[in-house]
Amino acid sequence: MPQFKTRATFEVPADAVLSVIADVDSYAEFIPGIVSSQVAEVLDEDAAGVPLEYDVEVSIGLSIFNGKLAARVERDPERRTMSISLARGPIRRADCRLEIRPLDNNSSEAFWEIDYDTPSPVIDKLIGLYRDAAFNRAIAAFQDRAREVALQHSAMQ
Repeated sequence: MPQFKTRATFEVPADAVLSVIADVDSYAEFIPGIVSSQVAEVLDEDAAGVPLEYDVEVSIGLSIFNGKLAARVERDPERRTMSISLARGPIRRADCRLEIRPLDNNSSEAFWEIDYDTPSPVIDKLIGLYRDAAFNRAIAAFQDRAREVALQHSAMQ
């Protein structure tokens, strides 16, 4: 089973990074290649109404892949972690674990670990060719969005 690990630094607090990454409903607004995204069902939420476990649906429109996927997300705001498990999509299985650690009051680092299983070695090779570039574009989009949200938040105070 292929495995992929990466990390990225964000110039915003860890809680802000988690909020941006967990905001699936907004992905189509800022992540290249995402045509639509939504929380399909909230299974558990905290007292403030923040979803802790939920199912998501995402439509992707890239030159190498057009299609839909569905996943189950488990979010732990106290630990600043998320676990995402593919329920339906173009590969057999994919599990992602995300952890966000504060570096100081105004910056943080996100760590992704992804395990996946594809139906064939050919698909493994194709994913290997495009994975890093696609993931780096998504990370850059999360970084830009986190900065934008942090600036909006500070302007409102």
